[in-house]
Amino acid sequence: DWQVPATAGHAPAAVVLFEPRTRTLISGDALWQDRLAIVFPELEDQPGFDDVARTLDRIEALDPALVVPGHGQPFTDVAGALRASRQRLAGFVAAPQRHRLHAARALVVYHLLSFRQLPHAELLNWIATTPIFVSALQCAGNPERAQALAQETLDRLVADGVVQDDGPLAADRQVRMAAPG
Repeated sequence: DWQVPATAGHAPAAVVLFEPRTRTLISGDALWQDRLAIVFPELEDQPGFDDVARTLDRIEALDPALVVPGHGQPFTDVAGALRASRQRLAGFVAAPQRHRLHAARALVVYHLLSFRQLPHAELLNWIATTPIFVSALQCAGNPERAQALAQETLDRLVADGVVQDDGPLAADRQVRMAAPG
């Protein structure tokens, strides 16, 4: 019988699926092998980092042998994934703006992947006017700042090789997002 523990953090109402006999965890966005999901409540100035820490503790207590994440390949090094997630979380707690920049970068890449490619001006406008970006980049009520930060985000993604800029912008499907700085 599968258990369905609550695992708030990435999203307030998130859950994981755990099968105790085989110790299989379907973790969704609660645990990835070497990255940490965006903590959406924090982008809206709501607490979320403490929920992520509690979720990681809950996963550790379940003692899974196999994790099937929402992104990436299944893995068995659960202790290593928990350690990496806690380290990344500590960095985001210490520097919340770093989390906001990471979120902005990741959301741009996922948006580009869903459309395959977009004209530069269209993507810039999308970033500068989408509420989660305005919140993440802390530029509400300042459209000039929003446009500048949108352009800066795209410039960094191109410089890092995450986005190709040879006509319409396109995301590299092989990319692995790393937090900035």
